[in-house]
Amino acid sequence: MACWNPRGRADRLPEGPEPEVHSIEDGQDPLKRIEEIIQRWRKEGLCRPDEVMILHKESAVEESFLGSKRVIAGCNLRDVLKAGASDLRHTSINKAKGLDAKAVILIGCPPMTEEVADSDAYVTSPS
Repeated sequence: MACWNPRGRADRLPEGPEPEVHSIEDGQDPLKRIEEIIQRWRKEGLCRPDEVMILHKESAVEESFLGSKRVIAGCNLRDVLKAGASDLRHTSINKAKGLDAKAVILIGCPPMTEEVADSDAYVTSPS
C-alpha cells in the first residue's frame, strides 16, 4: 500500500525541473536570481512556487541569504512547518530530512566541485 502525501504518492513522486547549478558572482543579488529561477520554472510549466522548497544551511532564516525577505516571486515565503497551500516554503538543510518537494533550491552552500548524475548526488562539505 502506498503512503499518501499532499504533494504526491510516495511511490510515484512528481517529476520536477532537471538539476541546475547556478553560481552567484560578486555584486549579484541571490534573491533576484532565486526569483528569476522560480518565475522561469512557472512560465515553462515545470512547477508552481508552492511546489518549491528553498533550503539554507543556517538554522535561523534571518542568518541565511533570505534574511528578512518574506515575499519571493510574488509568493509569501514561510517556514515549511507554518506554510499554507500556496506559500513558497523554506527550511534549513538539516531540518529538511524526510520532506519532499517537486523542486528544491539550495542557497548559501559552497560551490559544487564536479557535476554528478542526480541519482548519485549527495550534499557534502569540501575537504
